[in-house]
Amino acid sequence: MLKLLFLISLINNVVSDLVHEYNYSPDHYVDGNNIIASSMWALGVCSCIGVVCEYKNKLPLNIKPKDGKYYDEGIKSYLKLSLKEGQSLNKLRTDLNEMKKAIDFIEREENEKKKLEKNIETYIPHNIKYSYGTGEIRFKRDGKYYHGIIGEEDKYKFNIKAWKENYYEKCMWHYTNPNSRLPNKEWDTRDINDFCNNCTIQPSMNKYKRTCFIYKCNGHS
Repeated sequence: MLKLLFLISLINNVVSDLVHEYNYSPDHYVDGNNIIASSMWALGVCSCIGVVCEYKNKLPLNIKPKDGKYYDEGIKSYLKLSLKEGQSLNKLRTDLNEMKKAIDFIEREENEKKKLEKNIETYIPHNIKYSYGTGEIRFKRDGKYYHGIIGEEDKYKFNIKAWKENYYEKCMWHYTNPNSRLPNKEWDTRDINDFCNNCTIQPSMNKYKRTCFIYKCNGHS
């Protein structure tokens, strides 16, 4: 036993010499006491019922399966949530926010990987940004600059329900009403010819449109 303790003390000394200690956690890490992350970990990698129950008991919510009708698609299963007696939601809210921060970091990493795969650059020099119209040049690809939507980068800004990967890339929206509100000024305009000096209307995307039309930037050398 004494030999084991001696070896452990040596390992600790070596590690302390090699690793610089930081006072913060990486963005994709969460606290070890995060009840959401720990519950997911227990359910995902541990078959020990005792450990699963330990984390499950930390949750301030009761979770019970419940069936209910879902439009015309038949019966769909639900999980009914309710607050356990004497519990507070503050810890759960804090842990959810911490998880969201970590997930956002992972998402940014994934978007950067996709941009590299597609040869997309999003750093645009200031003297280039407004050289091809009043609209902002948003990315460069294969030697050309483009207005409009940037692939996965704008997925959540646009409308996740209507999103189709690659379908809306380089697209801009022209609102014909001069008083209309522009939801996204990065790719919306009331004067498309002023916004981008090299674009084409997309007939297949505008079949039923009357006051707003979709154009696609053809690129600027």
